[in-house]
Amino acid sequence: MKRFVLFAAVQVLMGSLWAQQIASTRVMAQPCGQFYVDGTPFTNVAVFLWPVGSIHTLSIGESYPISDGVACEVTGKSWVDSNGNTVPPGGPTVTVVADPSITYYQTTAELDYRVNVVLDNEGLSVPLSCDLSANPGAGQLLVNQSCYYYDSQLWLPAGTLMIIQAIPPQGWVFAGWIPGQWSGITTASGSFTLVRPVTIGPVFLPGDPVTLLTSPPQMKLIADGTLLISPATLTWAMNSSHSLTGVDPQVDTIGRPWVWQSWSQGGPETQVYTTGGYLGPITLTANYALAGRVAFGTSPPGLQLTIDGRSNWPTYSFIWAVGSTHTISAPLQQASQGRQYTFDNWSTGIAGANQQYTVATTDQVGVTATYDVMGQLRILSSPGSVGVLVDGVACQTPCVIDRKPGTQAVVVAPASVQLTDMSRLDFTSWSDGAARQRTWTADTNVTTLMVNYQTSNLVKTVSNPASGATFQLSPASPDGYYVTNTNVTVTVVPQPGYKFTGWAGDVTGTSTSLQVNTSLPVYMIAEMKPVPFVQPTGVRNAAGDGTPPVAVAPGSLITIYGGALAPDTVAGPTSTLAQTLDGVTAQAGPELFPLLFVSPTQINAQLPSELTPGQYSLLVRGENQPDATATFTVRRNAPGLFTNPVGSKPYALAKHADGSLVTPASPAVQGETVALLGTGLGPYTGIAPDGLAIPAGMVLPLADTATIQSGGNTITPVDTVAAVGYVGITAIHLKIDSSLPSSTDAALTVTVNGFQSNQVLLPIK
Repeated sequence: MKRFVLFAAVQVLMGSLWAQQIASTRVMAQPCGQFYVDGTPFTNVAVFLWPVGSIHTLSIGESYPISDGVACEVTGKSWVDSNGNTVPPGGPTVTVVADPSITYYQTTAELDYRVNVVLDNEGLSVPLSCDLSANPGAGQLLVNQSCYYYDSQLWLPAGTLMIIQAIPPQGWVFAGWIPGQWSGITTASGSFTLVRPVTIGPVFLPGDPVTLLTSPPQMKLIADGTLLISPATLTWAMNSSHSLTGVDPQVDTIGRPWVWQSWSQGGPETQVYTTGGYLGPITLTANYALAGRVAFGTSPPGLQLTIDGRSNWPTYSFIWAVGSTHTISAPLQQASQGRQYTFDNWSTGIAGANQQYTVATTDQVGVTATYDVMGQLRILSSPGSVGVLVDGVACQTPCVIDRKPGTQAVVVAPASVQLTDMSRLDFTSWSDGAARQRTWTADTNVTTLMVNYQTSNLVKTVSNPASGATFQLSPASPDGYYVTNTNVTVTVVPQPGYKFTGWAGDVTGTSTSLQVNTSLPVYMIAEMKPVPFVQPTGVRNAAGDGTPPVAVAPGSLITIYGGALAPDTVAGPTSTLAQTLDGVTAQAGPELFPLLFVSPTQINAQLPSELTPGQYSLLVRGENQPDATATFTVRRNAPGLFTNPVGSKPYALAKHADGSLVTPASPAVQGETVALLGTGLGPYTGIAPDGLAIPAGMVLPLADTATIQSGGNTITPVDTVAAVGYVGITAIHLKIDSSLPSSTDAALTVTVNGFQSNQVLLPIK
């Protein structure tokens, strides 16, 4: 029951809305017309919302002024609806019924502008007439083809195309228009679109009769942009300016050429002439000179010339006054269509590329600059571009060389051209089989040569670390480069103290020999692992080797040379010396060596004094690394002198009595006793404990006799004893006397039991 009541209510509401349906209707009199709707005035366009079926009255209004010079004219006499039908009964007032199917009613109107035609001409009496038959020579003003000779006022629709023309009377000239609201019209005739009120009025001024002549007569000239043939008569206003120009060149009635020469009033060929401020006849004459035709050319054709300082002439054919002189110039060398040419001569017979040419006749004359073609060498390369040397100057291919016929050029192709860090081009041949450095002799032809190259790639071998290995390559190459697609066998040769662990870079594997192909560059890294080793004869006197063979003496200081001997460089105490440093020990049999310091490449130690002469096996042992072994020789005496080098000179490590060093800046002096320091001279008469520095007050003389040699003299030291404060070092006390040279560096050696030390220098004052 409730649903039925709701439906009935909706029906009542919809019926009410239908009864109130609205029609939206526009009423128009565009663009400016006035009209009435139900007695109320409106302009242009109005929109109304009328109930459907309501009745309304439409009336057309009157034309009316809008502003000064602007008016609206209602042109419609009836109304038309949106369906294109005239609303009955067809008059200016109609009754309409609001209907949704009719969206507008319209009538017509137009916007008019006032056009003032003014012929006052600033008070001058100008003869004007629209009847030229009755008033010949009178002037006229034409506006849209209608003639006016008196002031008038016109009303015309907006957008009208206005065509105006001012025709001056005889003896008068057109001098412009009275300023108006249009723009761009400066001539006596023109057009514009009417978009606002305007005033049209020509300005005429009295004119001077002007006669334009030429010498000779009947030649052409140009006045104010118009081509004329003399004699010509014009009318120009007083104090007016006009453009004049000659026609240059031109031909008379019998075909002779003429060129402009002068104006009777003077000035350039193209000029602006201004009349005076009085009326009177004017005569102007353009004078022309008889001319000749001269055509310049080149052999071969198409080359460039410079005529009167200009080289960009559209043509090299000229008409010049007879007797006039001109500068003609031919470039000494120029290019055309890929060839080079050199100047030879002019057909006039006058020597030199630059000369003066005088026109002597009116006849057609031809003048030719003759050129010789240069020989050309074109150098190509394959593959790619390379830089060749031509007479020592670089030229990148494709390289073009031009030379005079008969001359020569030395051409050198590079032996190789680097493409990348690991790839290059290598010379193989010239296309004609000539040598890499060749000589070319130019003729008049074009010679093309191809220089051929082949690509070579580098097989680069690297050891990591750098000292870990060397390499053998088969086939061999002086620089590691091989022609593309060469098979190369590479073998790694580990150096002492290193073990090969595998390849890296562009290759992989653990074999010591690999074969690679050079289709691309190959970068090979041999990964090497350091292993401890002692060099052959790596156990040496710490001061310096003397008499061979290499040997060391018990109790002396020694140096062990090798690789991977210790993880780091570690120095031990100076007394008592340690037997283990950085986990490293050195021993011969059961005897451990007292150690001064250890490093990866060197160990300094004291050789135990208990060792007797003979051959021994050295064992260097460290933590977490393999043992290193070597054999060495022990003998009773193996003397060596310590040095204190200055530059490259092996100065002796020697001390003054006060303990300071003997140096070139503090040399030994006559009469003093200095101490030379050495090791390996042999045993002492007493016991020197291993690893302990000799204490002060302890005197341990050398058991064997030591002598000093210098300049052929044998000198007996003051004494030879264990050096106080040192381990394994002997002090040789030498008195400086006349047996030694002065003011020089004395060369010294020490000898014990026939074994001589290394040589040192002792500076003596």
